[in-house]
Amino acid sequence: CEHSLRSEARIPKALSLVFKDRDSFVKAYTGNISAGGLFIKTENPLRPGRQFLLKLKLPGISGPLQIKCEVVWSRKREEGSPGKPPGMGVKFTEIAERDYKLIKNYIAGLPVNK
Repeated sequence: CEHSLRSEARIPKALSLVFKDRDSFVKAYTGNISAGGLFIKTENPLRPGRQFLLKLKLPGISGPLQIKCEVVWSRKREEGSPGKPPGMGVKFTEIAERDYKLIKNYIAGLPVNK
């Protein structure tokens, strides 16, 4: 499923997620989300090019969406500013069609049905 991060509208939303960093899962929140990727607010961003598994919780959906991602860019605390918190921009590299549609509907403000 090839969906470009930049071709999709991004909306600011703080959604709960966990991502796999080596052998453990790290809890974090989104800063914004699109159907092609999202920004993860984290003090310890992964390096660009790094691939990982993300578990994203959407309101109204039981259980997290599991999405394979790749880091496009990252920003550490010292590189940030008040309007640019530390974190990383990621693109979805493998996402189930059902999950892609759920995210698109969520962003569009449509009802999200299981």
